[in-house]
Amino acid sequence: MILFGAKAEIIEVNTKIEDEALRVILSDSITLTPGSIMLDLTDDKIIVLWLRGRNNKIENAEAFVKGALEEKLLKTTKKSK
Repeated sequence: MILFGAKAEIIEVNTKIEDEALRVILSDSITLTPGSIMLDLTDDKIIVLWLRGRNNKIENAEAFVKGALEEKLLKTTKKSK
């Protein structure tokens, strides 16, 4: 990615997940996404170093980094209630 003009950005990702353990799972999973490293997790905010390709817009960063995992984790909390 670096050879083809990737840019490094520090972004703030907000989550709707209230359960602390599930927020940790989400933030650790973000680190598994190629080109992203979780830097900090505070309450509902995750700070991520994101290496984005030229075609990825910063406006789409949150959705790209979280993917569908946040919604799946939210469903687990609804089922357990």
